[in-house]
Amino acid sequence: MEILEIISFVLLGILQLFFIIFLIYVFIGRKGIISWLRIHDILPRKKGENYIE
Repeated sequence: MEILEIISFVLLGILQLFFIIFLIYVFIGRKGIISWLRIHDILPRKKGENYIE
């Protein structure tokens, strides 16, 4: 039973981590992340979008 408890504890920890990441993603917003990626030249920029570097 102890091994099962450890496995369930680890799974709960992983789920909590994903939930926290998801909450951060929601609070920042998809547009915020996409614009951040564009600023750092990870995603291509749209026409007319100029950032001060």
